Amino acid sequence: MFERELRDLSYVPRWSIVRVAKPQSVAEHSFFVAMYADQIAEIISWRHRGNRENLMRAALWHDVEECFTGDIPGPTKRKIMSNEFINTVEEGNRIRFGNKYKITLKPQEKIILKTAGLLDEALFLAGEIQRGNMACKHVFKYVLTRLHKACMQLPGLLVNKLYDSYVIPAITKELRGYSHEEQNDEDLATKINTV
Repeated sequence: MFERELRDLSYVPRWSIVRVAKPQSVAEHSFFVAMYADQIAEIISWRHRGNRENLMRAALWHDVEECFTGDIPGPTKRKIMSNEFINTVEEGNRIRFGNKYKITLKPQEKIILKTAGLLDEALFLAGEIQRGNMACKHVFKYVLTRLHKACMQLPGLLVNKLYDSYVIPAITKELRGYSHEEQNDEDLATKINTV
């Protein structure tokens, strides 16, 4: 309990191959993923389909192995994820954390978690762009494409509403640097596409 390695996640930087002005730690990312997963579940009325507590625990623990692997960029991680690598990482997690880190997710929970992770990435990168960091524009556009695809895979009937009414406005506000609405604001999707 209360393993020191969990606090180490606040020192593990994300975005190792993207120039960022404001560092983001794995712990910060995990916090936002949990918050956004909870909000997504609320918006799509995902109550009876699964265990909300399980979803929150999975969000908080989803990158815990990075306390000893560091943040590995997604494309690289997907290429090196051999069974041997996965077994080594899982054994390290088991030794450090017992079995509490290993959370079994249903397919619907996995897509909510994935969407929440991509939403955090999009909002983080939008903040970077708002602060003048244009070096991450290409990554931002890639993340937006993946985020839209993930949103469309969510369970429920409100996925278009989620993307159009919540995701796009949140990203636009982050790009602006403030939360209140402007009068006669240009089309939100156009604003994002002009980045």
